[in-house]
Amino acid sequence: MKIGDIYTRPLGGGIRVRRRGAAGAVSSSPGVGAVDHVELSDRGREVQRARILALEAPDIREGLVAEIQREISHGSYEAPAAAVLDKMVHEHTELRL
Repeated sequence: MKIGDIYTRPLGGGIRVRRRGAAGAVSSSPGVGAVDHVELSDRGREVQRARILALEAPDIREGLVAEIQREISHGSYEAPAAAVLDKMVHEHTELRL
């Protein structure tokens, strides 16, 4: 069976798969009674945890959006021009790289 998901690619050597026979001997070929064993490196576990957290995070920070909408509707929202300009220049240079 082939899995084509981009998240299943090897993590820079962080995953090792070994096959053990019934007697516990490690072999590289599948045999009768063989059991697969997967070991994740610390880095592999970090990447796995980061992926789970990213997938669980909301796409929109609803509380922040509501607060800004409230400030705009009351006329109290202020965005410093220099900060807006810095952000625009930064985003523009990132897109050009």
